[in-house]
Amino acid sequence: DLAPEAGIAVKKKRLGRGDAVDPEADAPRFAVPVRADTPGDHALRLRVRFWLCGTRTCRPIDVRRATTIAVTAP
Repeated sequence: DLAPEAGIAVKKKRLGRGDAVDPEADAPRFAVPVRADTPGDHALRLRVRFWLCGTRTCRPIDVRRATTIAVTAP
């Protein structure tokens, strides 16, 4: 899940494995286009949820992070 601050926008706020650059990869990566109203530093909060499985059991993992996006004028 993506939670942008006011002033920036993303197309989709919830991404799944099918939205990954290579959905079949063992460690999928995502390219997220961002549009900003004004130049400067903008915060983007992320929530990543996935399952970590061992031989007999699986457990849900829920991670929350924040990142800063630097936007420059064209």
